[in-house]
Parts: sequence; C-alpha cells; structure tokens
Amino acid sequence: YQRRVRDLCTNESTMDLFVLYAVLALVYVCSQHHHPPLSALIKTAPIALLGLHAYEQNQLLTVGALVFSAGGDIALLQRGSNTFFTIGLASFLTAHVFYVVVMGKTSELTQQSVPYLITIFAFLAFVVSRLESRREQVASLRKPVMAYIGVIACMGIAASCHAPFSHRMAIGACVFMASDATIAWDRFISKLPLRDTIVMSTYYIAQYLIVTSITGFRE
Repeated sequence: YQRRVRDLCTNESTMDLFVLYAVLALVYVCSQHHHPPLSALIKTAPIALLGLHAYEQNQLLTVGALVFSAGGDIALLQRGSNTFFTIGLASFLTAHVFYVVVMGKTSELTQQSVPYLITIFAFLAFVVSRLESRREQVASLRKPVMAYIGVIACMGIAASCHAPFSHRMAIGACVFMASDATIAWDRFISKLPLRDTIVMSTYYIAQYLIVTSITGFRE
C-alpha cells in the first residue's frame, strides 16, 4: 500500500492522484460534522496527499505551504472563536507567502496574464469595499484581515504572472481567493447558505490546481 501511494505521487501521467484526492475531498465535503479529532483528520487528508506528492517532486516550499494550510484548516474548525480565526488566518497567510515565493521565482507579464489581473483587482476592490462598509462587524480583526487580503492578492498576481504562464495556476489562485472571500462574507457581511460546502469545495479545487501546476503533474 505504501508503495502504491508513493507511485501515484511520483507518476506524472496517472489519474490515480486526482481520483484519490477527489475521493478524500468529497468524504469531508459530504460529512463535515464529526467529533473534532476525526473531523481534523478527514479535513486535512487531501492536503496531506498533496503534500506527499509535492515532497516526492522535491517541491519543499510547496510542502511548507501545505503544512501551514493544514494548520489553518484545523484552527478554523473552532467556529465562532476570534482567537482560532486569527490563528487560522496567520497559518494561511504564511502558506500564501510560501506560494508567492514559489510562483515568483520566474515571472513575466503576458497577454494571458491581463484578464486574470483585471479579475483579481476588481474582485479585491469589491471585497474590500464591502468589508469597509462593515467596520463595526470586522472590528479588532480588521488589521489581520486586511493584511491577509494583501498577501492573497500578491499570491494571485504571482500566479497570473508566473513564467511559463499556467492557466491552471492562475485559475487555482482565483478560486482560492473566492473560497477565502466566502469565509469573510459569511463571517462579517451576511450568512450564506451552504457556506461550508462552497468554501471547502473551492478550497480543495484551488489547492489541487495550484500544487499540480507547480509540480508539473498531468492528468
């Protein structure tokens, strides 16, 4: 079994990584209400699989991003706590810094980058304006939230300007931003139906797209 997992993490042409990742992600998305230790295990299992894949491809900075992402996942299981929300925010902020470093190693502004950059800036302007209109609700979390928005914006820009250009990487970054915006909207602006399903579905899609674009994985 260990050899099989190792093989699917190193074989660039197989569908196995995608299938196993999708199954693990669906297990959590479809069953999100468990005893905390079990919930943490199920929630981070897909990220651990991506981490193993990145490690086998010698992408250690990407492994670091995934480790901090998993830490953020666990922290955000504690719903309603500003302390754990801030810890989760800090963990994901650090993960995005790792991604920015990886993506920014080679960069070039191309025609293909422009639509993504326009989308990112328009999206950020909308989200920030909405959050600013809810200053009282954001309150003490305003500074860390705005710092996080700044870092994830850098990640989106780095993904859009990565050379060679990768639609998969740019789309992954945009989907990650949408996932995080859903959390912010639900917490500070208005409660959303199916919030957890939307957040986790987009989050898992984003992580898969970003990591596999970095490792050069092909389905």
